[in-house]
Amino acid sequence: MNYLVKIIIVAVLLSLSFTDNLIAQPIAFGGGYGTEALPYLIYTKAHLEELADSVEMSNSDDYPHNWSYDKYFMVMNDIGPIERSIGCGTPYNSRTDYFNGNFDGQNYTITLMMDANTGYCASGLFGFCYTNAVIKNVIIDGYVNQLSAYYTTSPGSIAGAIIGSEIINCINYAEITGTYCAGGIVGMVSTYNYTSTLVLTVIEDCINYGEVKCNSAAGSGGIVGGNQSDDSLLITGCINNGNIIGIIYGSTSVGGIIGYWRNNTNDFNVIENCINFGEVKGTSWAGGIIGWVTEGWYGGNLYLANNVNCGYIKIDSTYMYSYGYGIAGGIVGCIALGYGVAPHTITNCLNIGNIEGNSAGGIFGNTMDYNGDVFISNCTNAGFIKANTIAGGIVGDTLMQNYNIINCINTGVIEGETGITGGIAGEE
Repeated sequence: MNYLVKIIIVAVLLSLSFTDNLIAQPIAFGGGYGTEALPYLIYTKAHLEELADSVEMSNSDDYPHNWSYDKYFMVMNDIGPIERSIGCGTPYNSRTDYFNGNFDGQNYTITLMMDANTGYCASGLFGFCYTNAVIKNVIIDGYVNQLSAYYTTSPGSIAGAIIGSEIINCINYAEITGTYCAGGIVGMVSTYNYTSTLVLTVIEDCINYGEVKCNSAAGSGGIVGGNQSDDSLLITGCINNGNIIGIIYGSTSVGGIIGYWRNNTNDFNVIENCINFGEVKGTSWAGGIIGWVTEGWYGGNLYLANNVNCGYIKIDSTYMYSYGYGIAGGIVGCIALGYGVAPHTITNCLNIGNIEGNSAGGIFGNTMDYNGDVFISNCTNAGFIKANTIAGGIVGDTLMQNYNIINCINTGVIEGETGITGGIAGEE
């Protein structure tokens, strides 16, 4: 081989090596390749804004997957203040700029300073997480203030709205204020799933310390504002330490873990091993774990196990004497407006908080026009129960309901000002 040919071969090999190196270089953020082994690295506010820009510009032909699908991101510093959510697209507005990647906060703190008073987007660190998103180890501080009246505008610290996603080991210290519904971790579990199969949404080992306020007729919750999903939901190992407040007079539902729950199918939904320490105050329905449970035409199973309420649960006196309103319970406030017959189960739950309402129960407050069964077993109330009308150590009012109360204990004081009181049930 002559000398000239050798030079040409070496030059070609060097060129290929240089090209490969260029291709292998990180294309964005603070480094990384977006894989599980080498995630994109997030060091600064600019990197989070770059992520928001990338998600917003997504226009995937592989719906419901978009640019963020199967990509991995890792936070490397405390970051803030952040004024903009990552991903606004929802099925409501036919946009695909939602997040469905993997995000590890590594227990760094991200400070939010969000004032979102107009538009259709849910607000939080992430606006909307849709199928396959996994958010874990994120700490949020600051505030999210969203007072737009449109029903998709649900604020939460980690995500405004989610479906088919996982939120794991996240902590919120931020104050959350909303108009439709508001949650310490997630504003709303969305009702829309355009995939061909049912999905599971998981919220696991999350803690809320922030105050959560809702200004309208939906719900406020320490972990989730409201569930509207027709798919399955699991909330497990979560703790609320913040005050939960429904501050506008109307049909507000407030809960230490979730404000309201609605399901239109027979999918199984579980809330287990959760604790509420916060004060829960509303105008209609209030519960230490769930404020209000309702169903669609088919109904869904709701299973509550090993939950504890230590917080003060109170209904504002303005609605104390209205029928179907002013209902408070240590675990569940009210089950209402159900057309299905799928049973609900409350088992191995404990209330030690004080409960005050028009109708009040240590475990369960009351029902309103519900057709199905409720099974309450191995539950204990040790809290003080006070009601204007009907009060019970386990259940306030059982008049319109097929109750099954098994192996339950009340050691708390029961006080009813004008109505019927009972150590286990106020009215049967």
